[in-house]
Amino acid sequence: MTDSESKARKKILKFYNNECYIKKIPDYKISGVMSGGLPDYLVIVNGCTIWYEIKSLNGKKKSLTFDTFTNQQCKEFTLMIKHGSLIYIYLIHGKKYYNITWNQVYSYMLEGARKSIPIKLIKEWNDKNGTD
Repeated sequence: MTDSESKARKKILKFYNNECYIKKIPDYKISGVMSGGLPDYLVIVNGCTIWYEIKSLNGKKKSLTFDTFTNQQCKEFTLMIKHGSLIYIYLIHGKKYYNITWNQVYSYMLEGARKSIPIKLIKEWNDKNGTD
């Protein structure tokens, strides 16, 4: 588990007042087994399944580039959403944390106008979602 993932895990637990089941999904770096593009964390709270993909950006970067997500992740996340899952992208940017939905990210990707999402827009989405 990376330092970013460890910090994000603590924030997720705090968001749910430690009243959730949270499980780190081992990735290839940890297990040596391909996980098929699954998000980093599985969270179950009040009977709802929520997934979190943790992304970390250098504090100087001004946008989240689409190449941060593998093709496999894009396919898996979209299928999971189609079948009722909720997926959040938990973005760590310097000392700030943003929580946006995969639907927001993927919709922006499909517009095709840019190859990244500006941090300013991510902040707006985070504020609109009411998550931190």
